[in-house]
Order: sequence, then structure tokens, then C-alpha cells
Amino acid sequence: MTNLHGRSHLLDRILSEMVQFPTIKYLPVLLLVIGLWFSVEWRSERRRILFAGVLAGFLAFAVTRTMQALLPERPRPGLSGKFDFHGLAEAGPDWSSFPSDTAGLALAIATAVFLTSRRLGVLALFWAIVVTCFPRLYCGYHYLSDLVAGGMIGAALTVLLAKSGWIEKFYLRLARVAELRPQYFYPLAFFVMFQISEWFWDIRRMGGEAAKLLIS
Repeated sequence: MTNLHGRSHLLDRILSEMVQFPTIKYLPVLLLVIGLWFSVEWRSERRRILFAGVLAGFLAFAVTRTMQALLPERPRPGLSGKFDFHGLAEAGPDWSSFPSDTAGLALAIATAVFLTSRRLGVLALFWAIVVTCFPRLYCGYHYLSDLVAGGMIGAALTVLLAKSGWIEKFYLRLARVAELRPQYFYPLAFFVMFQISEWFWDIRRMGGEAAKLLIS
């Protein structure tokens, strides 16, 4: 994508700003999840799939970050020194770029929307690919293979969990609790959605500070 940089200052500025804000990446797709959630009943197959997608998003984030830590390090394109990204962004954190945890999380949730509603699912997948992933390719945060691998992990986990008998049993128990104690379930659900929309930033930062204290 380096041959595109510098041709449009406006495009460079827009994409470099988009890549910095987690809510732009995740919130619109999460709003589709919330809207679909309240459009059907507890026993609906569609609610179970949405639940599986959110859970798959957490797992995709954990799996991709673990792979980044364990696999041979792959410097981000913008930090590798091989490409000129015209100072679009700082190319993200200096941990390994393969696979993309951003793509894993976004595609896991977007796939759940698609499995629930084809019409809204196309919109969710478009947002995840074009708005969430493309700016990271353009600005040097990831190679295309990073994004494809992360996205495939997220989508595959959603499909697997949606078909899992264990998830069905777990969801039915959760649904029963939520019906009896909505005053506890929905504040917790709001907290989960908020953390996803912020890319778990608060939790990750607190975890990093705790790790520093333990090491010191």
C-alpha cells in the first residue's frame, strides 16, 4: 500500500486518524449486535449465535495475542524500515504484527451478525474489513497476511462456537439467569460491550501496570 501514500493528504489524514480510535473500529458493529439482541426472544437461535460471537471475539483476541508472543517476531511494516509510510502514524506498538488481534476481534463479531442477519451482516463485514482493517494496512500497522490470518481465526471461532453443544447449554443457563436477574445481567453486558468498544484498553493498561509492579 506504500505506493498510495502521499497522493492524497486528506486520505492520509483520515485513515491515520481512524486507526487511532477503537470506537470507530468496533462500536458500529457492536450496535448492530445490541439491536439484533433486543429484536428477538431469549430462546431464539439468533441470540445464541450473537452470544457465541461475542465470546469468540474474546477468544480470538486471546489466541492472536498469544500467537504474537509465541511465534517468531514479525516487525510491523511501519517499523521494519523497509517501507516509507510518510509519517502517517507511529505504526502501532512494537510487538509482533502476526496475526492481527484487531482483525480477529472485529471479524468474530461481524461474522456473528452475518450468521444472524444476512442484510445487516453484509454491513458488519464491510465495516470490519474496510473501516477496521484497511486503515491498519494502509498506515503500516499490519501486512495483508496479518489481517487475513487474524480475520480467519475470529470468523472460524464464531462458526465453531455457534455450532457447539457446550455453548448452547451454557447460553441457556445464562439466559435463565438473565431472565430472573436482569438488573445484574445487563450492567455486566454493558461493561463487556464497553470494554470491547475500547479494545480492552483499561484492562490491558491496568494489567501492564500490575505486571510492572510485580516485576519490580
